[in-house]
Amino acid sequence: MFKRLLSYFVPVKLATYESDFSGTLVVNLLNGKKILDTNISNYSYGSLQRIFFKALRKLPFDNSIKTVLVLGMGAGSIVETIRENFHSTAFITLIDIDEIIISIAEKEFGIYQYNNIKIIQADAAEFVNTNSDCFDLIIIDLFLIDTIPETCTHSSFIQAVCNRLNKNGKLVFNTIRDTLPKQVFQDIVQELNKQGVGTRILKKLEGDNDMILGTKNIGQVADPDRISAFQ
Repeated sequence: MFKRLLSYFVPVKLATYESDFSGTLVVNLLNGKKILDTNISNYSYGSLQRIFFKALRKLPFDNSIKTVLVLGMGAGSIVETIRENFHSTAFITLIDIDEIIISIAEKEFGIYQYNNIKIIQADAAEFVNTNSDCFDLIIIDLFLIDTIPETCTHSSFIQAVCNRLNKNGKLVFNTIRDTLPKQVFQDIVQELNKQGVGTRILKKLEGDNDMILGTKNIGQVADPDRISAFQ
């Protein structure tokens, strides 16, 4: 009880894990709720969960979405958001390369309390290149601490992701502006447009995150120089 009360004033460290991919991962109690942090950023729950809620609401997330692919699951806060904020029973496939992250999601955050989910330990780029399933929504949240791996910004990765989207499928791609060069960001958007995914941008969510929202085959593909920006 003391830790819970204290957490409304300062984060309370509950557990620490070491990951080959993400460095030191810390489970903190903040405002009475567990969150997962690195030494420099929030990894799950906390501000990241708020960011994804705003993005999915703008998308919008609706009853047409029956299958979801999450590339980079963190501790699984996106599942909680989909289930509890959007009241969806969509089947969610979660991909993460890091077995430590998967273990934390199970042990610390009880991800298996939710039905209709599947967790696969795999490299996201390899998964979208080799898996033949298509999805109504793909969520991309691929970071090594605070940087997107270079392989997940290449045109070949973007093309593979677009091939895994159903017609009228939707996309959410999380980026951090301080760690992703502007030209690389623009290249991602242009490749999405080239693949028939119209895009909108949510800028500076929680200060640092720019979210790319996309819809496949919406008709006229967006002109990259006239991308809608939302505050």
